[in-house]
Amino acid sequence: MKYPNQLRYYSCRAPLCSVKSLGAFYDTVWVRRSPYHHVAIVEYSTYKSIGNRPIIGNIILACHSGAGRPMLEIVTNANQYSAHIQECWGFDCLYSGCMDKETKKGVKCSNKSAIKLYSQPLKWIKWAETQKDKGKRLFIYYLGSTSQESKYLCELAKRKKLFNTTVFVQEYKAKGHCLVPTTHWQERLSQLGAPGYRMNNVC
Repeated sequence: MKYPNQLRYYSCRAPLCSVKSLGAFYDTVWVRRSPYHHVAIVEYSTYKSIGNRPIIGNIILACHSGAGRPMLEIVTNANQYSAHIQECWGFDCLYSGCMDKETKKGVKCSNKSAIKLYSQPLKWIKWAETQKDKGKRLFIYYLGSTSQESKYLCELAKRKKLFNTTVFVQEYKAKGHCLVPTTHWQERLSQLGAPGYRMNNVC
């Protein structure tokens, strides 16, 4: 597709879509291969339609809910397309799991003795610190189910002076978990690569 006001072509791919909710149970080995597979599809389909082999420019990753972990796997596992990843959009996706505060074993977060692990926020901050001078950005929109992890990410980003420059975090007061992507998708598309962008709401 050709985006308005820009002389570039964009291809939207959905490698992790499923007919049912998978939660956090994605095959991480397959996830590591998916960037190669789906960029290859873009190259081949474009080549067949216009007769010229396209040049892969910027790659934008977007995820919702349990797909947050696969997106993190993709950006933190080096591959030939890593340098092309410019933005990551996460919609209510920072599920990090919980463990029992005494046994230290993994448990459901609804368990009374459960404590949050915050593994995703910690890994995202580590990624952001290595990318802050490369113009790469992480956008997180969240609701109640990931509010603790998202607010923790926000605090870390502010502490390390990454907030509103490399890391952007915003609470979304939606009626449901599935409405977060549909609300902010157009906002993100309209702001692609826009310099000086700032979140209006404080996380």
